[in-house]
Amino acid sequence: LTRSQELSWRLGALRFAGAATWLSAAASACCLTAAAAAAPLPRAARRGTLARTARAGSKKKPPQKAAMPTLAQLEEKLRAQKAAKELKRQRELAAKQEELPSPATAGADLDLDAGFWPERQSRGFVVGGAERHGQVLVQLLQAEEPRGNDEEEAPEVKLASMIPDGQDPVLCEIAMGRRAPTMRPLVGDLVRVSWLAGSSGGSDRVEPGSGPVEPTVSAFVEEVLPRRTTLVRRNANSPNKAQVLCANLDLAVLVLSVQPDFSEGMVDRVLVSTHAQGLDAAIVLNKVDLVPNGSEERRKVEERISIYERAGYRVLRVSALTCEGLEEFRALLAGRTSILVGNSGVGKSHLLNEIGQGKIEVSVGDISEKLSLGKHTTSTTTMHRLPGTSEPALLIDSPGARRFSIWDVRGDELKAHFLEFLPLAGRCKFSDCNHLKEPCCAVLEAVEAGQISRARYMSYVRIRQQLLKGTEGAKVSHGHLRTLAE
Repeated sequence: LTRSQELSWRLGALRFAGAATWLSAAASACCLTAAAAAAPLPRAARRGTLARTARAGSKKKPPQKAAMPTLAQLEEKLRAQKAAKELKRQRELAAKQEELPSPATAGADLDLDAGFWPERQSRGFVVGGAERHGQVLVQLLQAEEPRGNDEEEAPEVKLASMIPDGQDPVLCEIAMGRRAPTMRPLVGDLVRVSWLAGSSGGSDRVEPGSGPVEPTVSAFVEEVLPRRTTLVRRNANSPNKAQVLCANLDLAVLVLSVQPDFSEGMVDRVLVSTHAQGLDAAIVLNKVDLVPNGSEERRKVEERISIYERAGYRVLRVSALTCEGLEEFRALLAGRTSILVGNSGVGKSHLLNEIGQGKIEVSVGDISEKLSLGKHTTSTTTMHRLPGTSEPALLIDSPGARRFSIWDVRGDELKAHFLEFLPLAGRCKFSDCNHLKEPCCAVLEAVEAGQISRARYMSYVRIRQQLLKGTEGAKVSHGHLRTLAE
């Protein structure tokens, strides 16, 4: 062979050997792949593979959660549950109706091993309150005579005529927990009192050698009956909250005095609040003995106080020192439940003792002793029965207030609570006249003609502005409330 032929033959042999090697490697790889596919996977690998396969194959949406109930639905459910409980309680009480115990002997004939008797309740009204102690004094009323179904309902009976003679108020605890009343008891509230048997030591445990334990009956206020009327003002410490002074009133008596001087701004606010709450109002000017008739000081006082007489309010001039005007004051209170409202130092307590013929001072002391209030008897609101009146009368003495702010009247409603505006409002050109700058306003014309006091009209404008701005009773500096006509 020649040299070129030998080289060609060798190159072909090398190419054939490379192809054979590649085919052999490919065949080996195929065999390994088939063997691996046929061999079982490890347990952990199988779990991971199956989990990934399941997640990839099933892309279903998660089940939807049930829709949450709305606030209105929750409130409706709670109201339904409360109504059902109240209906069940009423049915249970109706099924257990028995004769109520007499107030004078309430608890004396009860079985001291039976605990609470919700069906053996007494009615009464709160005459003294010390809510911070969880106790109130309740004057029990005479048990009502049962009436047949055919008898007509008797007219409303005054509370003062239902008080048993010589019956002292009962110190009652305010029930807690499920027996707690829905409303906090206030002076003047009609309440139902239940009785609980116990021992004088306040515990069922008896120490050896201590002798017999005297059984006692405790009284608990469990229900406050619906209120007929209330006297409400803006809370002095929290202007965004209301403060209910007392309940079931007929008359609010605003007590003023010559010394210390009174503020027309406070007078106007008290009169607006009483009118808005459906109460009659009267003004009593005390200590008139300090300004003799005919003096310049008396003329100035009469000029200021006569504004309210012309507006249509009853105004009395009295003196607790000389007893001037006290008989007229007693006649005003006869047959009513009234409250004395006024600043500290105007002589409310002295006036109360004089019209009570000296008996109320002893009553105030007894109430303070039972409630552990100390000697400052005007620190709590108390109710008293007035002696010597033609009809039974109840009078509430409240602690002195430096400020009185309107709570339940809006700025656009204020015009309906100034008595002198009411007869003239129908003569205004516009039915929604606010008596400010509107044309053909009968109230403005009366102010210009002197029929309505300009000072009283300007007080209306200032109070209206504060109510609209939301600054009525708002704190403007430490220890000061914007409630006066400043």
